[in-house]
Amino acid sequence: MSAGRDRDVITSLESELECLIPEVADIGLLFSNPGGFISRNNRIVALGIVGEAFLEVPSVIGDLSALEILVLGEDGIDDLPLPPGCLPSLRELYIWGNSFTAFPSFLLSLNGLEKFDGSENYLEELLPEIGYLTTLRELDLSQNHLHFISPKLGELVELEYLNLWTNHLAALPPEIGNIEAIRSLDLGHNEFSVFPEGVAYLTHLRELYLGYNQLTSLPPVIGSMSSLEVLHLGGNPLTSLPGELLEMPCLADVEIPASLADDPIRCDLGKKSGVVVSFV
Repeated sequence: MSAGRDRDVITSLESELECLIPEVADIGLLFSNPGGFISRNNRIVALGIVGEAFLEVPSVIGDLSALEILVLGEDGIDDLPLPPGCLPSLRELYIWGNSFTAFPSFLLSLNGLEKFDGSENYLEELLPEIGYLTTLRELDLSQNHLHFISPKLGELVELEYLNLWTNHLAALPPEIGNIEAIRSLDLGHNEFSVFPEGVAYLTHLRELYLGYNQLTSLPPVIGSMSSLEVLHLGGNPLTSLPGELLEMPCLADVEIPASLADDPIRCDLGKKSGVVVSFV
């Protein structure tokens, strides 16, 4: 999660908590004794505990049956040992900047989770269990150590935003093409040498970030991505651009390697009305 997004989340939480507990003006005041605070205020709907360096997460968090938003950022934790079935109202979970190597197991029982941010952790694999989180709309696993994505990812049919930036991915399961709802996909700073199979079938995708991989070419099928507006390819060793890019009706923001400044397709793209081409 970027610093800007961190601030946005905390600002939102401050606002919600101040409405619930007017006498508390600074969210930081809640964190000197989070366990005691929670046990006295078990009807809260939003809770943020950031930068606390926990020895363990307060177990009383699991008692917050009305909780909808939970932020546990930069707390030094590697597990969230809450029992299955707890936090039945949780819609958004942010655990960025910790030491998780696996998904917290209690997640699998969350039937209404819409946003999950597990960025800046140590996840290496996205296992089949991800398929249980069928209500997810936003999934951020950027800045981990992912090298494997389960085909079960394709079962998250309501997913609109997927961020896998800065991992160790060289391939995606073709089942990703089943996620028709997806609008934004960030695969930048990975290890793709071939255009990811299945991505071209995301016909409603609007933003695709593939910068700083090892791509040397793009397949002609990319032209079928008729809704794509943003395509970032900078930092790849591309040797040419396919003519099919000229057939994409919504394309407006294209970023390509500077080495292709004189590519004939790049020149034709630059002549199209409403298309901005930049170089990296």
